[in-house]
Amino acid sequence: MKLKIRVLALLSLFLAVAALGIIGTTYGWFGPRFTLSTGDIAVGDLRFSETGAFIADGQTIVPGQELIATAIAVDNASPITSQLRVLVTYTKCTAPDTCVETTYSDDVADHLAVVFGTGFSYDAGYWYYSASEPGTDYLLPADSGALGVITSIYYDGARTGIDYAGESVEVTVSIQVKQGDNVAWTTLAGYDFSTGYPA
Repeated sequence: MKLKIRVLALLSLFLAVAALGIIGTTYGWFGPRFTLSTGDIAVGDLRFSETGAFIADGQTIVPGQELIATAIAVDNASPITSQLRVLVTYTKCTAPDTCVETTYSDDVADHLAVVFGTGFSYDAGYWYYSASEPGTDYLLPADSGALGVITSIYYDGARTGIDYAGESVEVTVSIQVKQGDNVAWTTLAGYDFSTGYPA
């Protein structure tokens, strides 16, 4: 009698674990690993790593000075189709003591200049990557490998002026990824630069 109870209990446990595994595979909502500190991310079937760096914080900068020390890039080893988008925000000064956080859109009114890798297009606040030309599907093929995201960021001297004198500025790059067909965006990496001193 006790043997039958043990067998039934083990069989029930096995079926419960198998059911959870099937649900996790079907929906991709159970992530085995989620690590931002190392620049690696694995959520469901997403497998991304990132590289890149701004110049050192806390220094006085001038218009035209390169703010990227190492180009920002990602490596996609995901076994499924995925999506990637980038948000760039920066401090924009339009008059003395009148500075606001602005989203970069490559508009003529932008004071920042950003050089993206090929395949990026702007839509509603974000820069989306698309492997197709022109970018309409915004999909990364499975295991697509290395992808250049941003190679250069600087304040454009033709669009900036004396309004920046004595002001601190900040530039932030946020990279987000998700599965191609569902679920929410997940932040892969966030890069921040701040002068700390008047620009």
